[in-house]
Amino acid sequence: MVGKYPADKLRMYPHLMVGDIVIWEQYLGTVDHGFGSFDYDVHVGEGIVLMEEWEPEIKAMALALSEKRIDVVGWVDDVPTIIEVKPSASLSAIGQVLCYRELYSTRFPGVIRPLLVIVTDFELPDIRKLCKTFGISFVVLVVAA
Repeated sequence: MVGKYPADKLRMYPHLMVGDIVIWEQYLGTVDHGFGSFDYDVHVGEGIVLMEEWEPEIKAMALALSEKRIDVVGWVDDVPTIIEVKPSASLSAIGQVLCYRELYSTRFPGVIRPLLVIVTDFELPDIRKLCKTFGISFVVLVVAA
């Protein structure tokens, strides 16, 4: 599979917040990541239960807004990598990528099981060791102010 976006800096990134974008662009500019393309704002999970009386447009919007959303999926040939971009990544980032992998595999059953990466700007205690335990790559960047 190939992502929708090139492995370059973009004018805007779907779903990434301002703090995430600073880290992400530092990653794109300084790390030899090897990805050929990316997908952003990848929806996984089931979302909310919808009310029958809602208009179709409202149902579609509610579903899209309530599904879980992966920051980035990087592609090397047909191998996906789920990438969580987070300032000061903590235990929640580890939980996110582990859960996202399961939800991604459910949503896209024919795709190879994704690899996992957390990209952050600050290393909190224990996070690197826990990432290693769970097979998650952990990238800490010095982000220019």
